[in-house]
Amino acid sequence: MKTPRFAIWVLAALAVNAGYLAAFAHATLFYVANVFLHIALGAALAIWALAALRRFPFEAGIIVLSAIPAAYLIARGNTSDHRAILIAHIAIAAAALIVVIARSRADRLLLFAAFLMFILLPASAGIYRRLHPDPADRIENPATAPLSMNDEGAGEHSPFAPSSAQTTTGKIIPANFFLDSAQCGECHRD
Repeated sequence: MKTPRFAIWVLAALAVNAGYLAAFAHATLFYVANVFLHIALGAALAIWALAALRRFPFEAGIIVLSAIPAAYLIARGNTSDHRAILIAHIAIAAAALIVVIARSRADRLLLFAAFLMFILLPASAGIYRRLHPDPADRIENPATAPLSMNDEGAGEHSPFAPSSAQTTTGKIIPANFFLDSAQCGECHRD
């Protein structure tokens, strides 16, 4: 049977979107918009799959199976303590994409291209970051330890003294910049 074009296009868009999310995980507005797009596309595909279970039991079944860990991550948060569930979601979703490619009569090229983006975007971004690390991501300690606490960081007149912590501006960080620990703990229990 031929999988409907709607499902093919949504699955292809979802695969490319997932590749982008894995490759460029930076807290930007565009990234967050893609997270919401991923959830919307995934929900649309899962709804189609539930409705199409009788007509396409294998293809729709594995898509529904990949939606289960996704729903858990949406409900509980995609935090590091749920990393195994994220990996299960990715593995099942990749298997679903492979199954649909193998069983699809038409649009194989589109799906295969989307699968390549799903694999190559994160792989190439990871290789690039390994070969060209961002110097701002590296913390360098001084060659020698300070002789007194007054020589730590920006010195004894620093708003963070005696800590060696510094801001890029040399000024304090406004308290309203930070959330209280209870708010942070909603997403980041660890």
